[in-house]
Amino acid sequence: MDRSFIEKGGTESSRSDESRSHFNIGAAPHDRVPRRVFVAYPYGLFPREDYRRVFEEVGSTFKVDFVFADEQITNVHILQKIGQCILSSQFGIYDISGWNPNVTLELGLAFGLHERAYLALNTSKPHIADSPADLRGIDRIQYSSYHDLKAGLSTVLSSELPPPRVSSRPTVERIQQLVADHFKLRVSDLKKRNNHPSIVLARKVAMYLCKQQTTLSLPEIGQRFGGKHHSTVMYSIRRVDWLQEGDAEFRTLIHDLQKLLP
Repeated sequence: MDRSFIEKGGTESSRSDESRSHFNIGAAPHDRVPRRVFVAYPYGLFPREDYRRVFEEVGSTFKVDFVFADEQITNVHILQKIGQCILSSQFGIYDISGWNPNVTLELGLAFGLHERAYLALNTSKPHIADSPADLRGIDRIQYSSYHDLKAGLSTVLSSELPPPRVSSRPTVERIQQLVADHFKLRVSDLKKRNNHPSIVLARKVAMYLCKQQTTLSLPEIGQRFGGKHHSTVMYSIRRVDWLQEGDAEFRTLIHDLQKLLP
């Protein structure tokens, strides 16, 4: 046997291994991005703006970032770029309508990387009334219109990535406006160095409600009232507590104001 041939073959094999290492998708640096979903679909089968508008609308509702490989510009090989998109997402949606070879490749990459995938299938397209037999056991979004697609995406996201809860706590500005309106003052009056009794009382009430209804510290509350010292805020809170103990009408006022806050 020709030893030189063996050595040459080994060299070529090593070169081949080195070449393949440049496209090692699994080794590419990546971080899972919260609320990101990868989307693969057959570009030639649907008008780009109409199709992606569905994802924009659903993404806006659920605060989800749908990422398409062609929107990402990188300096790596296309397979590595797609792999990074898949790996950085929470899961992927693969529209197999028309059984596009690019979507097939991307779906195969997802399976090879052990990533979660949902299928989408437009049943209104000719000759593609169903998915291949090997994929029939996988969850999919079956649709015949953009309305159906939007509904299907919403169903998936309601389970996977429901909209983040919006804090129900009122803002300092909301509290200041509510108190100012009740005492027939301007919000700016609550922040000025004005010691008129009606303004002083209103300011104390507003500071008290800010402490009760927000997560701000005493110094932070003081800053929102014209730079008042935190000791002033603390005194105001204690004063309102004391007034409530001895004045049923004042206690009712505080409760009524609290009810008006979200």
